[in-house]
Amino acid sequence: MGFLFFPIFYLLAGTAGGLVQYFFIPDSGIPMLGASGAIAGVLGAYMAFFPRHSVKTLVPAFGFFTIMDLPAFLVLLFWFFTQLFNGSASVISDTTSLGGIAFFAHVGGFVTGWVVGKLQAS
Repeated sequence: MGFLFFPIFYLLAGTAGGLVQYFFIPDSGIPMLGASGAIAGVLGAYMAFFPRHSVKTLVPAFGFFTIMDLPAFLVLLFWFFTQLFNGSASVISDTTSLGGIAFFAHVGGFVTGWVVGKLQAS
């Protein structure tokens, strides 16, 4: 992305993540603090740029754990859907029971990062 564009991209992903979180839970009494939406944007851009790279992953298999090389696309897609599922659960339940995590900030940041990554790659 380059020295100049990356900070702009990082702030854009973080802002988009915060706005998506606010859109889904506007009356939350828990303040948003952190950079997880921006970090999720970096993950989304990584998925756009390097979908076929492999990631060493600890995987449970038959009661034991093993380390496997999995495509980054699968690992990040799994992570994205866990964030989407948990975000949906936080909308229909008390958000404090889920630790006050802004799951939709992760979703919004990730989608923003993926879109920007795809646009820049083309």
